[in-house]
Amino acid sequence: MTASLPLFSTIRLISLAVVAICAVSMPPAIFTALFTSILFGHYAMSLYYSKNQVKNLTRQRATWLPVGALVVVTLAYVSSGAYVWGLAAFIGLHIALSETYMVNLSRAKTPPANVRWHLNLSRYITNAFIYALLLHKNPVFASIPIELAFFGLVGGFGYFTVTMKRFWPEIDPTAAKDYVFFEVSGIVVAMLLLANGVAMAPPMFVYYHIITWILYPAVSFRSRGDSKAFNRFLVETAVITGIFFLISAPGLFFDSPVDLKGAIPLWATLHFVSSFPLSRLNPAFITRYFYPS
Repeated sequence: MTASLPLFSTIRLISLAVVAICAVSMPPAIFTALFTSILFGHYAMSLYYSKNQVKNLTRQRATWLPVGALVVVTLAYVSSGAYVWGLAAFIGLHIALSETYMVNLSRAKTPPANVRWHLNLSRYITNAFIYALLLHKNPVFASIPIELAFFGLVGGFGYFTVTMKRFWPEIDPTAAKDYVFFEVSGIVVAMLLLANGVAMAPPMFVYYHIITWILYPAVSFRSRGDSKAFNRFLVETAVITGIFFLISAPGLFFDSPVDLKGAIPLWATLHFVSSFPLSRLNPAFITRYFYPS
């Protein structure tokens, strides 16, 4: 993206800036309608781009048992109603996990498996505690003493620092720079928000997450020189988001717009759970059950 700031750190900072600008410049009703629109557009696009894996799951018998077990557990969890209360935690786990594997993508030199394991775990811990700190007033996280969350963040980043120092020669230089900038930028933003008493809510993180996963595929298609895929992705994203916006924004085409907010907890949970069998980008301990070959 730029000569001075690595790709994924740039995407992270742009996504944060977009969310901040939208939050302060848009009327609350339009902000909410746009949020729900890109959210459900994100769900639809993730399913559309996973259609080949859905076919593979039905064809490979080795995946039937883990998929069936996942369905049973998910149905029990949803039926219990706990998914509404636990939504904030699910969002945090999903975002921390996806940001951990996102920065592992498209590397000229993939670190050895033992290096990736330590890098992924340390970065996952770091991002999870950043999330917990910024949501320390949320009911789900209020029971965690903020001092403990700080301790977890320091421990996670310390683990990451030791890992980087120990395995530096085995990590691609471009990747190493992006790893460091990505984690440091997240911590700096979190500390600035905390120092200024900015209260965060799960929807703000979801907004950031979706913007990130619009930018990343677009940049990936562009960097590969695949103009057709790049243009198709942008058009598809705009169309599906626009459809949801038209039916949910107040006073545009419908006097009584469709209220999508009530469906968010259920669909967010299903999206998170479905990412296990549908995304090849998950850690090996997950993909081994859904990508056996």
